[in-house]
Amino acid sequence: MVFPVRTLAIDWRRRKYMPSKKSAILCNILQKGLVTILNSHGSDPLKFWELHPGMGRIQRIRNPDVDGLVLELTSPAFCSTYISVPEGVRKSMDCSMPILTLIVEFLNEPFAFEINLRDSKNMKRKFRMSSCQTNSKLSELLCHLPLHMTRGWNKVMIDLPGLTRLSYYSGFVELLGITVYSTCRIRRIYLSDRKYDDSELPDDFALKEPFPLYRGRKDYPFNMYPANAYRDWN
Repeated sequence: MVFPVRTLAIDWRRRKYMPSKKSAILCNILQKGLVTILNSHGSDPLKFWELHPGMGRIQRIRNPDVDGLVLELTSPAFCSTYISVPEGVRKSMDCSMPILTLIVEFLNEPFAFEINLRDSKNMKRKFRMSSCQTNSKLSELLCHLPLHMTRGWNKVMIDLPGLTRLSYYSGFVELLGITVYSTCRIRRIYLSDRKYDDSELPDDFALKEPFPLYRGRKDYPFNMYPANAYRDWN
């Protein structure tokens, strides 16, 4: 038996274009100095973040190391539990600040985070840093980098222009979004207009005993071990 099927022609030229909207996380904020986008001590730290509990949990707990509350992400499958900013698929942070810093506690379990940005070639690039990866992978739209962390609290400082230049030979234009996966504990995530020493930072921004991820040259764009894609750094 053959059922009649009615086909309708689709005119794709009449399809409406839905431009991306700016997120409210940096609205009416001067992008200069230090700008916090996640503070675990705040009254509503995840106001502009999307929560994806998945198979795990996203909760605030009291941590004696920082003498306060921290945001904990735990999950048996770390890719299923994450938080992301901005709060929508078609929204962007519209942030031009060059330095991104994460203060996280590594619990000796799989952990990863992603950075979405736009470069001078008008391309959207994604950088994925993972503790499960041992070698780097570089493609047209994704750069996967290994993340070597020590047990305890770590301060990850990323130079977005330097990372974009070394990976795709292009310039950094704007930061579009950030995604943080489990398992970890987050104290603060903030942006800055330059690299600040611990002596220049307020007490809430600096760690009492920071653990640098890589003790190498200071001109590295991020505090991680260089991988196979960056052999020319040596």
